[in-house]
Amino acid sequence: MFAPMRAVARDPEGKVLLAGAATMVAVGTVVYHVLEGWSFLDSLYFSVVTLATVGFGDLTPTTDLAKLFTVGYITVGIGIVAAFASELTKFRRAERMGETLRVAALAGAEQGGSDGPDEPRGSSGPGESAPDRRDG
Repeated sequence: MFAPMRAVARDPEGKVLLAGAATMVAVGTVVYHVLEGWSFLDSLYFSVVTLATVGFGDLTPTTDLAKLFTVGYITVGIGIVAAFASELTKFRRAERMGETLRVAALAGAEQGGSDGPDEPRGSSGPGESAPDRRDG
């Protein structure tokens, strides 16, 4: 379950997106705490709900400056969070594809099929050398 998140954290582009998403939440939390006087927990909650586009409506910015900040926060933040979610989905899809290939390879081996999804039957496996076919 956490393997895709770890994979994103190891990927250079993923690191940037993860840092960007975390920074957006942190900045929003601090700004709403300062501008609205909300507790850090309420500010964090509002930041996450806003960037997730849930918008429960239980907390709303009341000052003009907080409203203006929210416009920019949503505009920039949703793009960053969407890019991060897309990257996470890419790694999750790759993980599932790997599981599918492993299951297919195991099923093929149990039925006397090929040595694996990419190797024809009877091919040399890893670390084995192919027979020398030179006439000589």
